[in-house]
Amino acid sequence: MYPALLLLTWILGLVNALAHARDAWAMMPAGFALSIVVVLLAGTATWVGFSRFGIGDKP
Repeated sequence: MYPALLLLTWILGLVNALAHARDAWAMMPAGFALSIVVVLLAGTATWVGFSRFGIGDKP
């Protein structure tokens, strides 16, 4: 699950960067929503990655 979250975060982050490279006001509602989704995915991937340490798995 962790690698899939990282891959999805990377792909959406790339799309987000390309969207923000356009005119900022032209992409405002979609760009902002995409940024929120990317931040939530990155936080979830971080949480899943670090939660493995608590159950005895090796990184």
